[in-house]
Amino acid sequence: MMLPHFSRDDDIEIVAAALQSRGAVVIDELLPDNIVAGLSADLRPEFDREGHLYQNSFNGHQTLRVGGVTKYSSYFPTLLLHSSVLAIADVILKPHCEVYQVGSTTAIEILPGEDEQVLHADDACYPSPLRHRFRLCGRWMISPLRMVRRGWCRGKWVSKIRKMRGKSTSCKL
Repeated sequence: MMLPHFSRDDDIEIVAAALQSRGAVVIDELLPDNIVAGLSADLRPEFDREGHLYQNSFNGHQTLRVGGVTKYSSYFPTLLLHSSVLAIADVILKPHCEVYQVGSTTAIEILPGEDEQVLHADDACYPSPLRHRFRLCGRWMISPLRMVRRGWCRGKWVSKIRKMRGKSTSCKL
C-alpha cells in the first residue's frame, strides 16, 4: 500500500482527511534534526542495556525495545506534544471522545536482518473493557540507517487510524 506523504507545513485538516480516508499517512521531516539527535543519544544506552530483553518470535530476534521512553529522554515531550500531532488527534478523536490518552511509549530499533512487518493495528496487545473505542497510533521514524533501508527519512510521523465499533468517551493516542 502506498501511503500518502505530507510536509510539515501542509494543512492539518487535509492530512486528517487523508488519514480518515486512507487509514494511514506519513508526514515527512516533522522533527528538527536536533530533536532526532538528542532523542537517539538519550535512548542509545537504554537500547544497549535492556533492548535485548524483549527479543522473541513475536517481537523479533533482531529488534531492540525500550519501554517507558518518557523517563529516559527530555526530548520525548517534543514528540508527544507536537502541535501537528495534537491537532490531527483533535480532528480525528475529539468528535468521539471527551479526552484521549497515551497507551504506550515504546522505542523500537529494528536491526539489519529483521523480517519486515506490514502496517498493522496492535488491537490484541491493548485490550479494553470499553465497548466502543477509537485508536490513533503514531509511529516516529527517527533512525536514518533503518529508514533509508526501508525507504523512510528521519523525523517522519506515520499514523494510522482504526475505528472500533462506534463512539467512546475515552481514546488512546
